[in-house]
Amino acid sequence: MLEAGYEIPEPSSLDEVLANRHNRKAVPILVPVDLPGKPVRVNVIVPDRDLKATDRYAKRHGMSSSSFLVAAARQVMS
Repeated sequence: MLEAGYEIPEPSSLDEVLANRHNRKAVPILVPVDLPGKPVRVNVIVPDRDLKATDRYAKRHGMSSSSFLVAAARQVMS
């Protein structure tokens, strides 16, 4: 939705969902959602060799260096 320019609506309560007659036979489930945060500019100091390697890897995989570093950090933290 965000990529298409739409805002993410506020979640509906279970009571609101079940009150809709079209949902009476539905089985409600909870779906975890990880909404992206606001981008923040940071300055980091890394060895030039590592920065060059990071930039090359990210480019080969169709990513920005920032996206790659965030993905790598998330993988290490999980």
